[in-house]
Amino acid sequence: MSNTNRIPILFALVLGLICVAEGQDKAPTSTRLLPVVINGKAALIDTSGRVVITPEMNGAPRFSEGLAAVQIDGKWCYIDETMNVVIKTEFDEVWPFEGGLAMVMKVGTKVEMRQEEKVEVRSEKLGFMDRNGKVIFQPQFDEFYGFSEGLGRIVVDDKWGFIDKAGNVVIKPQFEGAYWFSEGMANVTPSEGEDVYIDRSGKIVSDPQYEYSYGWFSDGRVSFYHGSKSGFLDKNFKPVIPAQFDGVAQAFSEGLAAAKVGDLWGFIDTNGRIVIKPQFRFEPGMFSEGLACVRVDNKLGYIDRDGKFVIPPKFTDAQDFYGGVAAVTSKVSTLHVNVFVRWDYIDRTGKYIWRSE
Repeated sequence: MSNTNRIPILFALVLGLICVAEGQDKAPTSTRLLPVVINGKAALIDTSGRVVITPEMNGAPRFSEGLAAVQIDGKWCYIDETMNVVIKTEFDEVWPFEGGLAMVMKVGTKVEMRQEEKVEVRSEKLGFMDRNGKVIFQPQFDEFYGFSEGLGRIVVDDKWGFIDKAGNVVIKPQFEGAYWFSEGMANVTPSEGEDVYIDRSGKIVSDPQYEYSYGWFSDGRVSFYHGSKSGFLDKNFKPVIPAQFDGVAQAFSEGLAAAKVGDLWGFIDTNGRIVIKPQFRFEPGMFSEGLACVRVDNKLGYIDRDGKFVIPPKFTDAQDFYGGVAAVTSKVSTLHVNVFVRWDYIDRTGKYIWRSE
């Protein structure tokens, strides 16, 4: 689990510009502004494609909870939607606000022994500040993966644990990997390597007769494996959808989950009934705003809840719909690049509202 869950910080930050992880704490904003590039500089457009903030600042502004991080004269600060600077910082890197807190980074050096010699190497430590600019947690964590249901995942000395928003360590770092809390429970990997579910006290609550991997609770259900088959358990870890499929999605979304029969993927409802017949060779994405991204012959498009294509498969990469807009591209792979430079944006009909340079 730890290898899948441990996304490099830079890549996670880039993805965060266009994605909202299901189950994470989030608050709505008055508008949705999208990062684009104009003449090589970052700017923002609204969901109609109108440029609302011109490229006058460095960085990749993404408004979250009414504030966006930008660099002015080499210093990170936060602006509001009127372009006024409301928070100035001395940090080397900052992140968008989520649940009233923003992650911040201080870069320094540390000494390590390499081939029996002391070597000075780069050191990155993460902390948090609130919307008033007050530092709640001094930079001290090696990695951090956001708050969910009031608890955030930290990594200290390669061990995962959880803190609350007051800065208290609620579950000490002890796991090889961890997912976020959902419906009161979290998937973690203890030192022996078997995935389990814990409650908010850190107590193991899952049934040991089943196998678990990379999932979270949604609609009161969580995926499990029994032998070579998969299904879903309820919150008491009793089978509510028997292990009868050859694969299932990590979780339900909008009441549907991808399920595999033989070599093909379709969708089931929360009772296990097949509602979109198995027909896709690649695992589909999750439903978001009534549409799911699916791959056909190495091209991505979007289907509705009846399994019909609303937007035909023509993209090389695509993201979920959020606020009526999805980021897509027909260019080469966007992996590990500054993605908002390459993404286009479409509405729910497939019409482009923005084409990248």
